[in-house]
Amino acid sequence: FDEKINNALPETTFLTTPSRWTSHIGADYSIYPIWAGFYFVGKATDSPRARDTSRIGIEALLDAEITVNLLKLATQRPRPEHQNVSLAFFTGGDAFPSGHSIKSWTLARVAAREYSDKKIVPIVAYSAATAVSVSRFGGRRHSISDAVAGAAMGFFIGDYVYRHHHAPSEKSKPITWIFSHVDFNFGIGPEPAM
Repeated sequence: FDEKINNALPETTFLTTPSRWTSHIGADYSIYPIWAGFYFVGKATDSPRARDTSRIGIEALLDAEITVNLLKLATQRPRPEHQNVSLAFFTGGDAFPSGHSIKSWTLARVAAREYSDKKIVPIVAYSAATAVSVSRFGGRRHSISDAVAGAAMGFFIGDYVYRHHHAPSEKSKPITWIFSHVDFNFGIGPEPAM
């Protein structure tokens, strides 16, 4: 339906200019310094949580960067900048998936997972990522499927990296301590290694 939607939309709307401004949030020149800022704030305030958020976020961003560039190279989809253009894959272009969308959602997921105890952080993170995805479509830089696919991939990349590289919290340490002191051999054979 991308071509039908693209042809139904006027070349410019009242959303075109705001969409261009909003998409700056998801640009590399914005997200990398913002995420590095988490580290410096964490260092200055002695907050391991902020430093962890930065470390995991940068790693997730690098994974998203590799994913999006490989997919853009493989799919070669044109951008929907004008009406009545073919949006077929493998015809030359770099639209699929939306890089702004994938990176914004990657970081939104990391922030939402790290600060899940503060309800406002996931709301702000997902709202900003949604605004970036919508702006890429509204500014005619991507088809709706480019933005949605980027959002989905970013969400899962952020979640995967967070789950596999997050340091255990203080809450989980007592459970680890319990299991390290329980005798699992019940008097039979050697104790299993933990």
